Amino acid sequence: MNIFYVGRESKALELSEQLIKEYSNHPLTVEWLYGQGLMYKYEMNDVVRAEEIFKEVVEKSPEHGTALSAKEQLGKGEKYLPKAQIALPALPMELTVNNYPNPFNPVTIIQATLPEADKFTLKVYNMLGKEVATLFNGGMNAGIHKVNFDASQLASGVYVYKLIGKNINISKKMMLRK
Repeated sequence: MNIFYVGRESKALELSEQLIKEYSNHPLTVEWLYGQGLMYKYEMNDVVRAEEIFKEVVEKSPEHGTALSAKEQLGKGEKYLPKAQIALPALPMELTVNNYPNPFNPVTIIQATLPEADKFTLKVYNMLGKEVATLFNGGMNAGIHKVNFDASQLASGVYVYKLIGKNINISKKMMLRK
């Protein structure tokens, strides 16, 4: 399984899964499960897994308040918009990809702004063209996405990251300094 975020998000998911297994009859299990769904949807950008979890929340406890939120996430519930809040149309986004900090030691964040949903692959290569990491491989929604890249196991030098999608093939350089 490729994990979009390498680091604290994957550890949070592991802890959440342990809690759900160990305390399956606990009243908060539904909320933990819903939290997992939110993490998959918004942090991991795995909409398919998030929908599976939201459906499970609704099936386990249809009367629970969290099930209403899960239905809303699935697009099957009533949307709540406070009167003071005005829904604005989404601004058109321009495709951008960059990393910061650059140069970095040992972690950098690769950020991509995607104008439309698609399947993407994000890989890192050394200067000889050898793949050193696959950071993401799957579907992403339109929007801003961030990936933590921990290069603590790599040697100092210049690396290239590539974002490849249906109509996108972008390569950029980054420098690891130790």
